[in-house]
Amino acid sequence: LFPYLEDPYSQNGYEHYYDPESGSGYIAWRLKTIQRKAAEERGPAVSQSPKVGGPGHGCTRPFTADRVLTDEEVECAIALLRHTADEETIREKMKVTFEYRHAMVNDENKSAEVFSVFPRFLDTPGLIEQDFRMMFGEQTANKFLERWPTTFKAGVIKESHG
Repeated sequence: LFPYLEDPYSQNGYEHYYDPESGSGYIAWRLKTIQRKAAEERGPAVSQSPKVGGPGHGCTRPFTADRVLTDEEVECAIALLRHTADEETIREKMKVTFEYRHAMVNDENKSAEVFSVFPRFLDTPGLIEQDFRMMFGEQTANKFLERWPTTFKAGVIKESHG
């Protein structure tokens, strides 16, 4: 309809305005700008508040420890984890130290140390899934490795870099 608006350097001629593959172009940029300015005009809103939620928000965790370990017992379990090669022992001790590890992950100051305290996550397959099952239960955990449509891929990668 408007041949002078066509982009001679693009494949179809309209990618400058909107490229459906990358979701970019003038139209996408303009919509984002309008939404951002509208949000600024409304003032501080939900978009600026800290994000809360996720799969387990508002739910009680399915896993509850039979008994709470003392600090000494946790230290012994962690020491054993570092020096054993028996996979069954590793899985059992990781279950026993779940509460301690979960508290560590939720502590902003200690969360970066999880892999140094529990290095078995790096060399024993299935431990992250085991923790996920303990945290969210079997029904949710069965969807942990479910394949998602590839349309989410770019957004997930972008969000992970933030």
